[in-house]
Amino acid sequence: MIGDVVAALSSLGGLGGLAAALTAARALRRRDDDMTAVRAAVTPNHGTSLADSVRRTEAQVTTLAARVESLDHRIGHEMGDMRRTADATHTDHAARIRHLEQAVRHLDHTHPPRQPQETP
Repeated sequence: MIGDVVAALSSLGGLGGLAAALTAARALRRRDDDMTAVRAAVTPNHGTSLADSVRRTEAQVTTLAARVESLDHRIGHEMGDMRRTADATHTDHAARIRHLEQAVRHLDHTHPPRQPQETP
């Protein structure tokens, strides 16, 4: 930027050079003000800066990730318990049905169906 000012001053004479120098100085001041604002936004200040906001967000995401992992772990255990309970219930029902079927077969063999009696 300073090179631009020197080039402008050397190529222009008198008032033109002064105007170019003032314009360049004003542009530098604006750029410095912009840089100061950017620095203030990204430099931690224990509250409102972008850096502080990113830190808070990162901490919350880390906390949420840990909670999701914990929930995933607990849900996995619950699903396993539910499957084991369902398998045990199914096994019990199957055994009861087999027992009833055997009882029906036994009754069929020991007590043949009665023939309807004719009425005189």
